[in-house]
Amino acid sequence: MDKVSVTYCSPCPGLLRGVLKPDRRRSSRHRAPTGIAFACTAALMIGQWSCSPKEQPAAEPRPVETVVVSPAQGGTVAVYPAQVLSRYDGRLAFRVSGRLVAKLVEVGQPVTAGQILARLDPADAELSVVGARAQVAAAESAARQQAIDLARAQRLLADGFISQAGYDRKVVSADQAQEQWRVAQSQLAGAIRQVDYTVLRAERDGVVADFAADPGRVVQAGETIATIATPSEIEAEISIPEGESEAFRRSTLAVRTWSAPKVSYPGRIRMISPAAAAQTRTFEARIAFTAPPGAAAVGSTAEVTATTPIVGTAMRLPVSALSQRAGRPIVWVVTGTPARVSARNVDVVQVQQNAVLVTGEVRPGDRVVTAGANLLFPNEVVRPVPSTAPALQ
Repeated sequence: MDKVSVTYCSPCPGLLRGVLKPDRRRSSRHRAPTGIAFACTAALMIGQWSCSPKEQPAAEPRPVETVVVSPAQGGTVAVYPAQVLSRYDGRLAFRVSGRLVAKLVEVGQPVTAGQILARLDPADAELSVVGARAQVAAAESAARQQAIDLARAQRLLADGFISQAGYDRKVVSADQAQEQWRVAQSQLAGAIRQVDYTVLRAERDGVVADFAADPGRVVQAGETIATIATPSEIEAEISIPEGESEAFRRSTLAVRTWSAPKVSYPGRIRMISPAAAAQTRTFEARIAFTAPPGAAAVGSTAEVTATTPIVGTAMRLPVSALSQRAGRPIVWVVTGTPARVSARNVDVVQVQQNAVLVTGEVRPGDRVVTAGANLLFPNEVVRPVPSTAPALQ
């Protein structure tokens, strides 16, 4: 026998396949079978030891956090970021163009109705008044002269020195002179008003929210110079997504400022824009509310909470309870002894801050997995533990 091969059992990893080859330099008569037998015996002993089965420890059930399902109480809650604005946000502008020469108020300063806020250089307007007065005087003189001429023509007509046609021309000239006098008077009144337009006054009591020009600047007629807010009537401005506008109209509203988040003020819808904004596709809404003086400053940040009554039967669960299978939202329900999980299809009604409202194949009293749901598979044995999720609101 030139070669003896010994193969260890293949299922046992870690053992080598060995081939024992005799020394070919020696004669076949001097081969030593004793070494071959020893190697075979050793290999068989090692294979028997290596192939003996090992006992595996039993796998512990996977721990999962769970909650008991209960019907949602109250209503769905949606929170919208808001900004506190004045209902009457007066943007004031000069009615004439000119150079700003005086700024008499600062941003944040309270003002009263009729208070002067700024002035333009009145020189040009005052010159117009002087010219208009001169035109009035000239027109008045012309009207008086025509009246005198008319009276003289009336006497001459009575004496037969002028014709009726000549007298009628005098009447027309006198009337024209009177009308020109009235025109000149109107022009003078307009010039005087132009002088008054060089002064910017507050239209109502309020607070200066913005002032957009400094002395020395040439401003145009109609250009916004000052913004006066009325803090006594305030409201919150929000943007409502397209899909929530109808539910928002049925909601109970509350407004709270970030400076005092524990205090809420009842709100009401004053206005919802009839058309969505072109860029954001949201509807602008104004929520009127009443707060103590100084509690909600104009321009401060706030939020509007809209509570909508729940229609039908919905279950409120932590957001972490939701999972997906085949593109559909599911939850894992724990049943039986030992505890095993099974997937239930659900429909999401609304996602809230830390909870989700669902309907579908879940019932009150079911125990739903709230943590570890993404690691489960159907009929898996689990070990339920109490949920550490925040309390649902």
